[in-house]
Amino acid sequence: MATGGFKLPLAPPETLGRRFQYAFLSIDPNASVVDPVAGYAVFNSVSDYLGLVRKALGLIGALTVRARGKCKRVQGIECCGLDRGPTLYATGRRNKIGGQTYVGDYLVLVTAGFTGCPYTTAAGKASVAWVHAAVSYADILLSKGAPLGGQAVDLPWLAKATLFGKLRTTGGGVHPRGLQPTLDTLGSILLGGALSFLWRQRIGDSTIEFLLVPDTVNPAFIDLRGVMLKRGLEEGVVARASWLASRLPVSLEIAISLTLAEELSDSYGPASQLSAYTAAAELEKAAAVVTVTPQQRPMVRSVIPL
Repeated sequence: MATGGFKLPLAPPETLGRRFQYAFLSIDPNASVVDPVAGYAVFNSVSDYLGLVRKALGLIGALTVRARGKCKRVQGIECCGLDRGPTLYATGRRNKIGGQTYVGDYLVLVTAGFTGCPYTTAAGKASVAWVHAAVSYADILLSKGAPLGGQAVDLPWLAKATLFGKLRTTGGGVHPRGLQPTLDTLGSILLGGALSFLWRQRIGDSTIEFLLVPDTVNPAFIDLRGVMLKRGLEEGVVARASWLASRLPVSLEIAISLTLAEELSDSYGPASQLSAYTAAAELEKAAAVVTVTPQQRPMVRSVIPL
């Protein structure tokens, strides 16, 4: 195993990719020191980074949906039981690898080699998905016992999106201003995005994806995520809120407020108790829910404060 410190290059500050990395780093805020201006998270030792990745795997692996067919196990996780997570976008650059053509995000992940934990389609075909690529990265990293280094050809479209829209770049996307992304930049974004993913729901004529996104590294983020997903992805706060909003004349914001209040009350007790109110208020400040509509590229719809 490699020794010494490690500097993780961060995605540009205006992007969701940076916020996904903050979600990942929030698992243990004491494991690293973030220099947001320089664009690095600095770890005192490689083992601290490896430990953080192991913890991320544990959190991701706890949210399996349902296994189907013959299942490959990677780092103790059944790949066919994982939800695919945030959408990957097949737009932009294309290239052939092993006789098969890959486009956009799929090209980025296959080029990086993050395919060891396959996503199984409904037709039983092995493919690539966000959460599965995150597990694949973690598997390579932990097996090697050191950061991967190297250069990522690009970042996924969702990671390049901002809270004010999406970056429009030619040729399938060029990494926006900032540091050249490494494979560890890409891997940490995938892990953080997997942690941020709350639910996907068809409402009206649109599919909406919900992401729990912190603005900074926040020690309360993981606790808030735990409350939001206490009953699992399919019965979590946002899944229940989406069901309400799709069937009743209430907005998503109100529905999420109602279901989150119910979960907070169940976890912390009534708001009339000052200690419960204070604990809930701290959690609510840890992150916001970002809604994204998958189109040709991701469209950020809204940022919902909790």
